[in-house]
Amino acid sequence: MYSSAAKTVKDGEWLLDSIIGFYFEYLSQTLNLEARKILLFQPSIAHLIAQASEIEYAKEALPPEVNDMDYLFLPTNNGDSENVNGSHWSLLVYEKSNNIFRYYDSLKKANLEPTRILVERLCILFDCEKTNLIIEKSEQQYNDSDCGVYLLLFAETLIKKLLESLEKSKKLIKINGLYDSHGSRSTKDALFSIEKFNNSENSPCSNFDKDLPDYSNNNAFDPSNENFWDLEELSYPPHLKRKEISLLIHQFSK
Repeated sequence: MYSSAAKTVKDGEWLLDSIIGFYFEYLSQTLNLEARKILLFQPSIAHLIAQASEIEYAKEALPPEVNDMDYLFLPTNNGDSENVNGSHWSLLVYEKSNNIFRYYDSLKKANLEPTRILVERLCILFDCEKTNLIIEKSEQQYNDSDCGVYLLLFAETLIKKLLESLEKSKKLIKINGLYDSHGSRSTKDALFSIEKFNNSENSPCSNFDKDLPDYSNNNAFDPSNENFWDLEELSYPPHLKRKEISLLIHQFSK
């Protein structure tokens, strides 16, 4: 299905929206993202939201599960009604719980204006109050063709950090016994019981917390800390991501 667009994955080529859509779908399925309340938008839907003459048209195209999600990832380009494909990709992330939009661009602020338009329209669709658009630190490209690859790298890096954060939170909850055997005890009651028990002189768990890893100070996996969202340096280079995507396309084209 994607074999005709596979040539755009080669070094020096500009990724087509079909490749970005393919990789977003791959991440969503393999990482079971919707169950973790992370939604990756297809490029065509993001473009429709930004360019539709009537905002109601875009509303009808939204995925039905969008209101249940905590994080939205939207691939953004500078295309318009006359030039649908555009010439540059960037990433927009919406953190719904804090009503914050985060903008990642591998070419300084090249897509800032189309991103602002997209944010304005998303606020209409989601009935947002006044919001913040944060220009995040992003690793920069050194050519004129890697923007789409960086979009995918930014998205995948953030997704894996979010999943890691969720897993660490679950471990802490389980360790501290915030749920009873039926999962019905409230967090407040559980915390009170744990504190009362651990403070007792005969408690065998009085020193238990000292042996636990301190995740609270690990900014790399704490979404409430701004350092969490910093992508100024990535651990995976664009040319390797191109090879990885090429292998995936070959695998799914068989």
